[in-house]
Parts: sequence; structure tokens; C-alpha cells
Amino acid sequence: MAFTVVNPSGPIKITRGRAWNLSAVAGSGTLTATGQAVEFTPGYVDLFNQRKLVVQAVGTITSPTGLLEASNDGGTTWFVVPALTSDLTVTGAADTAPAFVARYEISGISSALYRFGFTAGTFTGGTSVWVAVD
Repeated sequence: MAFTVVNPSGPIKITRGRAWNLSAVAGSGTLTATGQAVEFTPGYVDLFNQRKLVVQAVGTITSPTGLLEASNDGGTTWFVVPALTSDLTVTGAADTAPAFVARYEISGISSALYRFGFTAGTFTGGTSVWVAVD
């Protein structure tokens, strides 16, 4: 998908051991429409144990369809990273559920450049994107 990247200062370098609010780091802003994305890259990939990436969106989007893309050539070409059949869900006994959550396997491509956005959904305000790696 031809995303418009909303983080103005380039890809955000994330590290293991904490969740990263990509919408708050480096003045990235929130996603407010389909076709927008936040761009990031894992740092120090040798430190990751499981090489799993969790993406969570918090905000005002209903019926979201999230898309994670990766690039091994610095953003010239992109390919889709499919979500795993996940044990994560936005429903259940959660106190305040996120708008979207998915887990991705990034073994073998953990040093790639990534971008995440929505290809479908209805926004009624801004949506923050959080990521965590292990």
C-alpha cells in the first residue's frame, strides 16, 4: 500500500525491554486516516530473544485493518509481514481494550525498516501506535 509516513524525523529506532509509543517519539503524531503509517526499525537485533513484534493501536478507530510492511532496501520496495494467529485479542476481560492488536514474526528480517498503518477503518480522532519486541 502506498502509505504516507507521519513521523517527520525518519524511522524510530526501537529497542527490547519496553513498549514504544511511536506516535509520541520524535514528534511523530497520531494516525488520523487510512493510508498513514509510522515508520520504525528495531535496534540491536541480536539482543531479541523471540524475534516477535507486537503492535497495539490505542484510540478512536473502529473496524480497523492493520498492515505491517517491511523493507530490506531502505524503503525503496516493501513487502507485507503477515500477522500470526495470535493469542492476543481486543476483546475479553480487558479493562480498557485497544482498538487493534497483533503479533508478528520478524525472524530473518529483524533488521529491516518497518512501517505500520491501517488500510481500512473509521477514524473519529487520533490513534496512537505502540510496538514492543522480544
